[in-house]
Amino acid sequence: MIVNYDSNNYAILIEKKKLESVGFREGDNYYVINLDRGVVALVKKSDFKNVLKQKIRDSLGSDYNTMRDYGLTNEQIKVIDKIIGVRFQERTKSNISTSLSEQENAILEDLIKSNTIKLYDQGKYSETPVYSVTPDLFKYVKTSLNSNSNVQTKPNYNSNQIQDKPKTLSNPNIQKSQSLDLNILIDKINKEGFIIAQNDNEAKMLSESLSQKIKSGKVLGIKGFDSHYYIFTSDFFDKANSKISNCFSKNDGKCSLKEMSEITGLNDKVCKGILMFLLEKGDIIEKSNSIYQML
Repeated sequence: MIVNYDSNNYAILIEKKKLESVGFREGDNYYVINLDRGVVALVKKSDFKNVLKQKIRDSLGSDYNTMRDYGLTNEQIKVIDKIIGVRFQERTKSNISTSLSEQENAILEDLIKSNTIKLYDQGKYSETPVYSVTPDLFKYVKTSLNSNSNVQTKPNYNSNQIQDKPKTLSNPNIQKSQSLDLNILIDKINKEGFIIAQNDNEAKMLSESLSQKIKSGKVLGIKGFDSHYYIFTSDFFDKANSKISNCFSKNDGKCSLKEMSEITGLNDKVCKGILMFLLEKGDIIEKSNSIYQML
């Protein structure tokens, strides 16, 4: 219910349970976002950066789930991908500058001037800011790399692109076994939206078989610190990512892997795969063993 508060303000009365169930508490600061006539979004300021875009797009439907076209050149895409390849806490000015050539540093300066790349200077990064890549920009860069064969980047441990073709196997029995295993994995990702490739050879074979879907952005994957490849269909990834964002929101931005699995109903391997993406994008940090904090 909307009621008069004073001559300049209305007050909106909302049941405590409704607000508390989505993570709001007394004293929280928030934004009121005008979405359309008769439609507003109430968003906690602490969650604004990481949650707002996905929440609104999910609620408004597929017409709003289009990826922004940044119109970047191949050279700009390569520079951003190099930054993405560095762990978030290590993306300081000095570290990035020394890893780039003179020409690449000039490109980075242009990206900063245009606000495509920004420096994150909140919390513990106030004295030593780090370069931040938004989720939309991350998706744009990785999709561009997958779809444009002219853009070649140095591979790294957390690249979304599963690279290289598998070596030819001379033993026909081994070839048959590998083919059967590959078919099982492809059937599994088509049905469930998620698979784990246990080693480089499996990942290479899947990359070849799913190449068209990878190029179109319908399949994405990442190599974890455990050397396993976590591979998702984009539809399943978006749904799982939304559930995990909700989990962080309900727990004041901090959540353990076990809690995440219990709250979302996703198995811990799916949660771990999503977390690998969030860590790479700099949306979260690992505070301690299997406990994660949203930035």
